[in-house]
Amino acid sequence: MDEAMAGVIMGTMIPIFAVLGGVTIAIFAIISRYRRSKLNHELKMKALEKGVEIPMEPASAKPGEKVYNIMLNIRNGIILLAIGLGVGLGLYYTAGIENASWSLILILLGVGFLIYGLILKLTQKGQKE
Repeated sequence: MDEAMAGVIMGTMIPIFAVLGGVTIAIFAIISRYRRSKLNHELKMKALEKGVEIPMEPASAKPGEKVYNIMLNIRNGIILLAIGLGVGLGLYYTAGIENASWSLILILLGVGFLIYGLILKLTQKGQKE
C-alpha cells in the first residue's frame, strides 16, 4: 500500500471514529443519567417506607426561578482564561502574533465568566441583606 492510499484511508477513518466516539459518549451519558435518576428514586421510596423525611433537593425559593451556581461560573472562567493564555503563549512563540490573537476568544470568554460570576455573587449578597 502506498502513502497516497494510506492517506485516503486515514482521511475516511478519522471522521468515522469521531462520529462513533461522539455517539458512544452520548449513550454513556444517557445511561448514567438514567441510573442516577433510578437510584435517587429508589432512595426516596425506601425513605418513605421507613417514614423518614425526605430532604428537599436544592432549589430556588420560588418555582420556576433558576438557581445559579456562582462557583461553577468562576471555575469555568478561570479554566478558559488559563487555556486561552496557554494557547496564546504557545502560538505566539511558534506561529507568531497573527495566529496567537485567536486565543483572545478563549481569554475573553474566561473574563466574561468571571465577571458574570462576580455579578451573581454581588446580587445574591444584596438580596440576602
